[in-house]
Amino acid sequence: MNHLFLVCRDIITKIQIVSQSLNLSVLISTALYDAGIQFHAERIGLGNIEQNLFHLFLRYDVLPDVGEELTAFFYLFTAAECRFQNMEAYCASLGYDGEEKEELFEEIRDRLEELDRIYRTVDGIVCGTRESADFAREELPQIQEFMAHVSAPASDSLLDYEWEVNDKLREFDIKFSSELKAKYVKVMEKHLKDFDDLFCTVGLFKKLDRKAAGKERLLKLIKKCDVSAPDKIAEAYRQMEELLPRVGLERGENEETLNYLEKCKDDLALKFVKENQGSTEEDAKEAKAKLISYCAEIGLTADENRMCIKYIDRVLADFDLKYRTVDQVVCETREGADLAHSELEGIREFMRQISEPTSDSLLDYESGLLEKKKEFEEAFQSELKQKYLNQIEKYLTDFDRKFCSVGLFKKVDRKQAGRDRALKYVKKLDCSSPDKVAEAYRMLEEFLPKVGITLEEAVEAVQYLEKKKSGKGLFGSVGKLFGK
Repeated sequence: MNHLFLVCRDIITKIQIVSQSLNLSVLISTALYDAGIQFHAERIGLGNIEQNLFHLFLRYDVLPDVGEELTAFFYLFTAAECRFQNMEAYCASLGYDGEEKEELFEEIRDRLEELDRIYRTVDGIVCGTRESADFAREELPQIQEFMAHVSAPASDSLLDYEWEVNDKLREFDIKFSSELKAKYVKVMEKHLKDFDDLFCTVGLFKKLDRKAAGKERLLKLIKKCDVSAPDKIAEAYRQMEELLPRVGLERGENEETLNYLEKCKDDLALKFVKENQGSTEEDAKEAKAKLISYCAEIGLTADENRMCIKYIDRVLADFDLKYRTVDQVVCETREGADLAHSELEGIREFMRQISEPTSDSLLDYESGLLEKKKEFEEAFQSELKQKYLNQIEKYLTDFDRKFCSVGLFKKVDRKQAGRDRALKYVKKLDCSSPDKVAEAYRMLEEFLPKVGITLEEAVEAVQYLEKKKSGKGLFGSVGKLFGK
């Protein structure tokens, strides 16, 4: 391989190093190499023609005083490109051609094209020409300064963020025209799309339309406000009005938030009336009057559906109920309650004259109770009357049940119950002699009206006394005792 090929390979390596790093020290070293060109060429044994090529391709007559690596790189690249063109012509004039030369030149061309692409690449964008790349480099600091004021949307961003980004897009379109423009337009357009997704998404997965999302956001924001006092609620209303356009709503589309603030006012009014209700009915009446004034002050209509109004009305109703309740009876009116109070002691005195029926009670108990019932109905007129009439009726029912019961579970009609009771009665009488039996007959006849039957109906009782009268069951046991 000849010396020219080796030298050109060295040139390609140098260009590759420069393309990978814009370190200014490399460029300075290249310039300083000018002083040692002759020595280096002689050391590697280059001939005169080859030394001329080496000079032509590598030597830099003047290295400009630059302050940026990019400018130095451009200088080196442009110089290399010019020298390569001259080198091609020079080699042709010297008769250097063939496959080896073409292979070498093709590699150099590829490297120069790569250097050209690197030069035309600005902020990750490959510009069409070097001139447009220069223009893009001029605009880049201004674009970066501009984009420093455009941030990505946050989860709590409102529509004013969208307005601002759209304004920035219009301003950007007017202000910049380099090939970097499309890149940053796409950045801002992505911000707008991300904002829409964030604004309309509720929770992790649920996405709403703009109106529904605006209502959700407005309510959420207002719920964060302090609503512990009337002036705080007034401030929350003011904030709501200010937020309406920022969430894409108009008046009349914020019903949920208005209802929430109305409830907050109702809660305040409820707290107010609880603190002022007092302990008496008069206190509660006064508290309601104060409540109505308070509602007017905070802009709350004091209608019957408000919690505060319902509460104080319930307190007043409890006082009214308590007033109208006499002896566990709720009277229709307070006047009725006053009458009941006036009759209560007399009713209690009357009822002390009445006792509950027992299993031994007879029809005279029932007739006496019926008389008492009639007397009670005539004596009392208040709404307590029915309560005690019900009690008397219960005594009458209990009497009938007990009077007609035989044993634990058996129940008979009144006639049979009278016969059973008559028999039971005579069995308790002393029938030890004919005179005693006669007396028992007399006592039975007096007893029978109390059980509701006649002597002819008291069959079992009469048979029992007849047996006693004939001596059966009376003297038989005595005769057996003496062997008769």
